[in-house]
Amino acid sequence: MSEWRLNGVLMEHHKFILERVSDYYKVMKVELKLTNWRCIVNESITLGKINILFGKNSTGKSSVAYAIYMLGSLHGKSPDSLVGTLFGTSLQSLVRIENGDKKYPLKLSLKSGNKESSITLRSSGELEVKRDQIWSDAHMAVAGRYGLLLTYFSISDLLSSIMKGEASKEEKEVAIRLFSALSQFIDIIFKSPVLAPLPIFIEEILKASGVKVRPEKRELFGIGGFEFTPLIFVSSAILKYHDMINENLELTAKEAPAGLVDSTILNLIVSKAENNSLIVIEEPEEHKNPLMQIELMRDLIKAVKEKNLTLVVTTHSEIIIHSVLKEIEDGRLKPNDVKLHYFIRGKEVPWTRIKEIKVLEDGSLEEPMEDFIEATVKLF
Repeated sequence: MSEWRLNGVLMEHHKFILERVSDYYKVMKVELKLTNWRCIVNESITLGKINILFGKNSTGKSSVAYAIYMLGSLHGKSPDSLVGTLFGTSLQSLVRIENGDKKYPLKLSLKSGNKESSITLRSSGELEVKRDQIWSDAHMAVAGRYGLLLTYFSISDLLSSIMKGEASKEEKEVAIRLFSALSQFIDIIFKSPVLAPLPIFIEEILKASGVKVRPEKRELFGIGGFEFTPLIFVSSAILKYHDMINENLELTAKEAPAGLVDSTILNLIVSKAENNSLIVIEEPEEHKNPLMQIELMRDLIKAVKEKNLTLVVTTHSEIIIHSVLKEIEDGRLKPNDVKLHYFIRGKEVPWTRIKEIKVLEDGSLEEPMEDFIEATVKLF
């Protein structure tokens, strides 16, 4: 083959690859629209590869994060199941209320190219659902993970010690009274909407630990149907942690520092996630000093790039945000990869507004983060 023809073939091949890559990124543009959802009248946002939701308390950050997770999971689960395990209530109770009246229709929608995952609830009770799969899988790390993990492991370890004959007389008496009274209901108590969003967390821990179980269906009056995983106690000895100074020292979840445990949980969930998955994390800064927050975000960003993940984070930490902006400044991320969504809500305007703050090429912001500036002024 002549040289000019070979070059022509290579150019056509490169053109084909570039077109495929361009088409891929067009398809992966994801638009979220929310109408009459809790404290939101009508808001829409565009998702990037890394999405940071920030603002004052009670501005709707978790409501949006949960909506994204729900829509990302809808291809494999029912709306009632997802709402029950996340909120512990029914979809009707999450409709926005103004002056005592529920405002319909409630609509949650994710669109990516010609794919749509959506839930529409009308005043008549009619429910319309579209179940196109946007991501290969969806994972959720709820707030308060460390406390939930210790609670789950404490009961697991107590049962294990009783079975092995290692429990004290007092522990046995407490356990016998507790489990004899709740033996028929304990799986529902731990895995049902009653303790939402604990069921979501337990499901993530079981999956990340390699425990494969088959979900079952239950129904609660006033809440509706939901799915739960039959109660499987995972001993705290299964998840091991290593001391940050003495790496040879192995620790259980109860012995390890809270920040280390939480970072390990998050990294474990991300490491087990399939390529092109959705990862939703509430408050990754929990129990961590600034340096650990920076390290965690670097690990998460690395995973996002390597596994083509979509990361959604709610945060109250300026360190989390600046950790991401630093990656842009150093050239490891592009500004278009990151979306900063600022949540605004107050007494005068009780309905959430979501404002995107544009990220510039050098990692700086087009406008300041007002909440953090306000906090600095109050302190200094």
